[in-house]
Amino acid sequence: MGAMNVAVLGAGIVGRTLATGWARAGHHVVLGSRDPDAERGRDAVAETGASGAAEHAAAARSSDVAVVTVPGEQVDALVAQVGDALAGRVVVDATNVLAPGAPDLHHVDALRAAGATVFRAFSTTGWEQMARPLFGDQRCDLPWAGPDGPGRDRVEQLVTDIGFRPVWLGDDAEALELMDALTRVWFRLAFRQGWGRRTGLRFLTDDSRPDVSQFHRRFGPLPQELWRRAWDCWAVTRAPIRVRCARRRRRKARARYVRPRCAIRPPSRA
Repeated sequence: MGAMNVAVLGAGIVGRTLATGWARAGHHVVLGSRDPDAERGRDAVAETGASGAAEHAAAARSSDVAVVTVPGEQVDALVAQVGDALAGRVVVDATNVLAPGAPDLHHVDALRAAGATVFRAFSTTGWEQMARPLFGDQRCDLPWAGPDGPGRDRVEQLVTDIGFRPVWLGDDAEALELMDALTRVWFRLAFRQGWGRRTGLRFLTDDSRPDVSQFHRRFGPLPQELWRRAWDCWAVTRAPIRVRCARRRRRKARARYVRPRCAIRPPSRA
């Protein structure tokens, strides 16, 4: 996939860090700002290597992918201001609701209501990992969620271009709940458990595992009922095998058993 037009809506530390990575990767990046002509906007363009700055609506309309990085409490106002510009666009929600007791940390529903195809990414870690996703020779994983369609390849490419290993969680409500749960894990470790902000996620697995992503893209995810039937069939067919293996082990154990000879001979009757 070639260079994309990326609108980063928000010029805070997260927005500037992502814009820097994508500009370095060769994408055409425009920073969205309420006041693009202000000194702060010009400084952000110079710092990140972005192609320029524009108002949020103009930046979104010119983009292949729009990434929302404004503070969580500003998302509703942003959607109200530029909602029409987001309609039909691929939009990445990188924001978090930080209000105590909030049931959801994401703004996917509000962005969907504006007509956007919404993905959830860059919310489960801090900007430090976006700037430097390597720990030694280990690359950070970045969980993300969203619909399996044309926009998925774009978002996955953007995740990869920042330097993360993308981990797609799916496109259902449970995937969004998992994203929020992983975000809470990161906040807990970074701030309450004393790990610090330089904390990344890494999922370990057997390298020989089959890659089912291409199967899912061609045929779609398997229904839950089909998974359940497959598991039942596996359990039924494996049960007799386990019984036969246990019997075989007992026979081998009996074959290896040698009755010990008595050390004391009975007295002779002669």
